[in-house]
Amino acid sequence: MERPQDVSNEVPNARARLLALACVVLATFAVFWPVLGNELVYDDLAIVTRNPRIASFAHVPEQFSSATWDFLEPAERDRVGYWRPLTDFALTCANVFGGGSVRAFHLASVLLHLAAVAAAFALAWRLTKHTLATAFAALLFGLHPIQVESVAWISAINGPLFGALSLASLERFLAWRERGSRGVPWASAVLLALALLAKELAIAIVPCALVLDLFRARADGPWRERLAPLARAYVPLALAFLVYVGARMSVFGSGAGFTLTTTDFGVSAERLALLRAELLGGFLALLAWPARLNLFHPFVPNLGAFDAGMLGPWLAIGALVLALVFARKRRLAVLATALLFVVAALSPVLVRVGSLGIFPLAERFAYLATFGFALALAWALVR
Repeated sequence: MERPQDVSNEVPNARARLLALACVVLATFAVFWPVLGNELVYDDLAIVTRNPRIASFAHVPEQFSSATWDFLEPAERDRVGYWRPLTDFALTCANVFGGGSVRAFHLASVLLHLAAVAAAFALAWRLTKHTLATAFAALLFGLHPIQVESVAWISAINGPLFGALSLASLERFLAWRERGSRGVPWASAVLLALALLAKELAIAIVPCALVLDLFRARADGPWRERLAPLARAYVPLALAFLVYVGARMSVFGSGAGFTLTTTDFGVSAERLALLRAELLGGFLALLAWPARLNLFHPFVPNLGAFDAGMLGPWLAIGALVLALVFARKRRLAVLATALLFVVAALSPVLVRVGSLGIFPLAERFAYLATFGFALALAWALVR
């Protein structure tokens, strides 16, 4: 496989990268500036206005010792397995420092998104070592229309929060690899733990790290060599996850909340299997052509594999497979890494479809996956 640095032999200095990063962050902020004037909608009315746990920092211990929706009604605890104390803490900060202003909550979402853009910039640089490709990737990640739901909707603030931490975790993992895999990647593991406290989808960090490992610069050797040292690379990530599971058990009991089913679709196993293909293809289609963005993409119980509604998802999956074959034949490591990153980032969604709600094809679930698409497109444009 080609080296990720193959796009150019350019070795820009730190000042050029900082200038490019500043331009990307400012452009993203300018585009999302109107969000600050938005009001509360949908779940915001519960999470912000009816949530006593974000009133002051005195409630922080309660945020870490109880489920996210416990404040609403006791029945929610036994139905929704969400435990996101870091998200609750972020909302508390916005509420306390913003004096309860709706504008402060929106500003917090935008600032977290900017942090994610900066983390995306750093990770793209690790993969390409090319300033222009890095800037394009970070800019597309920040401005992709699919990100609007996560940034403009206060209830989805966990998206930018877990996204920033996840991308930072992966960047630190690659930095550790670049140092010769010396010592242990504790920084990556700590960031994984924090990301999990923001949103459960952060477990995607592990398969994403595997993808980055398999297509690193030294991809000429066997795959076992690319993962070595395997234990020192992945045991810290596993320990972070085990600590997280233990904390969830103290909240939900022996099942750690993972056995709870948020949405019982009431369909056959075959339809649930098709739903996974529908979601993968649907997210790929929205990333490539975000013309049908909608907060509510309804689940269709009687959809068949050969129905017209599956045409788009099947075409998107087919295009992904063809692109991967092309990347493999041409030994294009960056392209293969970016495409497989999309799938790895979506993997928790495809596994746990019962926790997605009645509108499973929600754009916010593709927040992290957008980085893979942005990197693939940016790499293609520069190359």
